[in-house]
Amino acid sequence: MPTPKCLAEINRAVGRELTDDEADDLFTELRRRQQRRRRERANESAEESFLNAAGEIADEKVAAAIIAKRNAALNLRRKLEALDYVRTQFPDAPALGLEALMTGVNRKRTGARFSADAEQRQLAGHYAQGFIADVERSGLWNIFVSGELDDEIARALWQLDRKAPNFEGISNNAQTLGEAVHKWQEIARHDANRSGAWIKKLPGYIARQSHDTFKIRTVSFEEWRDFIVERLDERTFDNLLGDTTPEKFLRSVYDGLASGVHFANPADGAPNAFKGANNVARDMSADRLLHFKDANAWSAYNKRFGVGSFREAVLFGLERTAKNTGLMRVWGPNARQNFDDLFQSLLKDARRAAPQRAADLQNDLSWLENRFDEIDGSVNIPGNVMFSKWAAIIRAIQSMAKLGGAVLSAIADIPIAASELRFQGVGFLESHLIPLSAIAKGRGTRQQREILGMIGVTMDGMRGAVLHRFSGHDDLPGAMSKWMRTFFKWNGLTWWTDAMRASVGYAMSSRLAARRNASWASLDDDLKRSLEAFGLDSGKWDLLRRTDVKRAEGTAFMVPEQAREIGDEAAKAYLTGKGFKGSGPQVRRLKEEIESQLRSYFVDRVEFAVIQPDARTQSILRQGTRPGTVNGELMRFVTQFKSFPTAVLTKSVGRELYGRGADSLGQALRSGNGEMRGLVNLIIGTTVFGYLAGAAKDLAKGRTPRDPNSFKTWFAAMAQGGGAGIYGDFLFGEVRNRFGGSVLDTLAGPTAGAFSDIVDLYGRVRDGDDPSAAALSTFINNAPGANLFYTRAALDYLVLYQLREAMSPGYLRRLEKRLEKENAQTFLIKPSSAIPTGGGSRLFEGVR
Repeated sequence: MPTPKCLAEINRAVGRELTDDEADDLFTELRRRQQRRRRERANESAEESFLNAAGEIADEKVAAAIIAKRNAALNLRRKLEALDYVRTQFPDAPALGLEALMTGVNRKRTGARFSADAEQRQLAGHYAQGFIADVERSGLWNIFVSGELDDEIARALWQLDRKAPNFEGISNNAQTLGEAVHKWQEIARHDANRSGAWIKKLPGYIARQSHDTFKIRTVSFEEWRDFIVERLDERTFDNLLGDTTPEKFLRSVYDGLASGVHFANPADGAPNAFKGANNVARDMSADRLLHFKDANAWSAYNKRFGVGSFREAVLFGLERTAKNTGLMRVWGPNARQNFDDLFQSLLKDARRAAPQRAADLQNDLSWLENRFDEIDGSVNIPGNVMFSKWAAIIRAIQSMAKLGGAVLSAIADIPIAASELRFQGVGFLESHLIPLSAIAKGRGTRQQREILGMIGVTMDGMRGAVLHRFSGHDDLPGAMSKWMRTFFKWNGLTWWTDAMRASVGYAMSSRLAARRNASWASLDDDLKRSLEAFGLDSGKWDLLRRTDVKRAEGTAFMVPEQAREIGDEAAKAYLTGKGFKGSGPQVRRLKEEIESQLRSYFVDRVEFAVIQPDARTQSILRQGTRPGTVNGELMRFVTQFKSFPTAVLTKSVGRELYGRGADSLGQALRSGNGEMRGLVNLIIGTTVFGYLAGAAKDLAKGRTPRDPNSFKTWFAAMAQGGGAGIYGDFLFGEVRNRFGGSVLDTLAGPTAGAFSDIVDLYGRVRDGDDPSAAALSTFINNAPGANLFYTRAALDYLVLYQLREAMSPGYLRRLEKRLEKENAQTFLIKPSSAIPTGGGSRLFEGVR
């Protein structure tokens, strides 16, 4: 049992006498800590180590009490704020109010876009692009990405935060990069702690440890154990209870990692002050489970059994923290409980108002829970990890097989971006010139990319995200993720998306800076409406425009970090005008709020201009189903490539219909606030650029563009640009969708189309038909990289047409006739003129 001195100290911290069971548990914990202290501090006597261990526990008990009180206050505050917001902004549509707080809605209501999803995305962009800008400023980005200094950077991070860091053998470049990583990890940690977490500063922290299930399953437990055990610090086994031996503990860890089922440390973790199921703050605050001896041990394990590169580990860790912090900022540390409590409060309101309203709200609960599953990440927890990963690999292969010409389809992004800029008040001509300028400017200069870091607009090509635009997630093993990044780099889509985002982001920021001398009243209504959607008002605008703008390449930019320069007295005056005391903490929170709101404005509206599926889009498509389950994977296969067109509908079309004040479709059609004009301009713009995209794809295939005088051509162009939806191609005679898929590809997803082709091959073999031509087509349509737009024509004439003609004599003449009959098109060089019936080639006749 603990000594009387120990018990007295603990009792003072707890504020009461401990029970016998608590005292027994405390004795076990004291013995564990005493042993650890004696290993680490040989000069301490047994009694000294025991008393010091008791002091540690006492401090933690006091800290736990403080955390519990603070988080209770934070939870209550967020719940009351959310309840007040829904009651005031959405009194007749509480479900929409809840959705606004989770994922944002296209309604002309104050703060309707300043959601948890917006907070998550602006923080993720701030951390990732801010870190990238710092590394670029040091001139070391290429070195960092190459991975050549990964081990040295890890050693530098291991030394940072130690009382006497030792950088011997670590180059200056590695130290600089380590300091940049450490800086942004600390920024993210502090933000999380202010929002409700209690993440301790851990000397020797490098990055969040990942575990590749595929790699771990390729070795036996004994091989994995022998590799890791010699690299683990003894602290790993300090928390074992009862008869759990290190061998049993490591076995349970291996089984969990190999199966993909995450496990919880039974003894060590977050402080017990975090209450409630699915407590975000508790999960963030839990201690690490595996402690490595040093940086070399960490690096060795990460290379052998980790997921991705060191860069991915760093950026993934920052993004994960951003998601949790953004959720807590809106919904509190115990976010799920707050959602449940808020729903019940609103349900009571509805029952008092009208029974039918309560019934309607109760019916809305299912899709509201789906929205919450997206923002808290529970929808991404796999039912079966291996099933989930293999399914993700299959979809990735289909992406690389089908999206070789996606950058040509992306030409239709230009009118979509222009429509967003017009919604914010930019003139017609300028709104088109801004995205068009992206072709010449690309990602901008290094100084300009620093501005992107400040406003939170990320460069996918630099942070390594590749699938968000079409799949909304990047849940891939390391090797496949690397191949995907390479593929999208080769097909040009990464560069195009980055350049478009940069161009729109620069324009929005410089436009605000150019209007900094204007009062709120003199700003155009479209811009004010856009800012109000994120909670910015006249008072906050006045506070912002009194601060100094940032400059890059001679251009002034307004950036969120200017909020930090707001004078305390000015901020206090704003708060007192709103009925607050204007205390120091309130002033600090106001500055943080303005910074978050302005950055959310940039990030959110840029992703409206250059369409990126958000949590709302994914919730509609995935319907709360989880990966690694039958329903979840079927849903993900069926909706593959549908994230983009769905996002166009929910974002671009939804914005035009409801973003100017209409609350229903009928009201939008008759209100006269510009809804129909905006919608018509969007459809016309996407149709015109859809024709250009289709013409570019035809030329890349060696065909003449479709006849612009044909009525049928413009319907196909409307579908290509997105104006008629993803089914327009088939309704008006085109047999391929905008990404090259068939009707089955579009309705059931490309994987179902591939499966159908395989079944067809089986049927041909069974019936005694020659399957060679069909097998070749199936292979080509599902071969990653075979459809790259700039190599496909050459591949066709040099190889594929030869093979098709040899397998099916007369194939090329039939292809030419079919193309002319269905689409009134011809080939620039007729395949039959280059390749004779039955095969062979005339391409090089006369060349000696």
